[in-house]
Amino acid sequence: MIRICDLHKSYNGQPILKGINLEIAPHELTVIIGPSGTGKSTLLRCLNGLEVFDDGEVFIADIHLKQDKEFHEKIRQIRTRVGMVFQSFHLFPHLTVLENIVRAPIIVKKMERKAAENMARELLYKVGLISHVSHYPSQLSGGQQQRAAIARALAMSPQIMLYDEPTSSLDPGLVDEVLTVMKKLHNEGMTQLVVTHHMQFARDAADKIAYIEDGKVLETSSPQKMFSTPSDERTKKFLKRFI
Repeated sequence: MIRICDLHKSYNGQPILKGINLEIAPHELTVIIGPSGTGKSTLLRCLNGLEVFDDGEVFIADIHLKQDKEFHEKIRQIRTRVGMVFQSFHLFPHLTVLENIVRAPIIVKKMERKAAENMARELLYKVGLISHVSHYPSQLSGGQQQRAAIARALAMSPQIMLYDEPTSSLDPGLVDEVLTVMKKLHNEGMTQLVVTHHMQFARDAADKIAYIEDGKVLETSSPQKMFSTPSDERTKKFLKRFI
């Protein structure tokens, strides 16, 4: 579902991604871990076109993305097939939860309002927010806002979901409500790629974990192997505090 081949990205001449190679199978929940500032978030942003990579290729949601004349058109296509959830919730503060969810399907996909509202209510039920349909973001807790953000991303019927530290801005007591939604989507077969520092979630929920440091994937393995017998010394050093 996702194949990343020798991906490079620099800022102001400073290399951030230094030849990333990674594959994510359909229906797989893959977690990316590693120290802060090593390119994890940049990688996700390159996958959905928020950052333009310098070199390499990406195969995602049946689209082949590389530096060619069709690059920007392909980015537009990717954004209709790939959902993304950020650290900050980015909900429209002046719109209700329902309106936050129906806006993109109505404007981008030209969906009729009644159908969009029915779909939004189904998604809010899925993420446990059906009773908050008329609330504004300021009336929600952080965990509820993040679940609403997930529902909004799902409203575009994505083939893939990307998450950039989806629980990092939440109080510890609210983290589980977001992780529960992600696990539910995994059980339903959604392909998901998650950047996180939440090691217990990585251990419990991931099919595969990729460890990134200094702009490179140092190793990928099952959670069991990654946390018990990592092969790279840098991975061992990073995980030592969690094992």
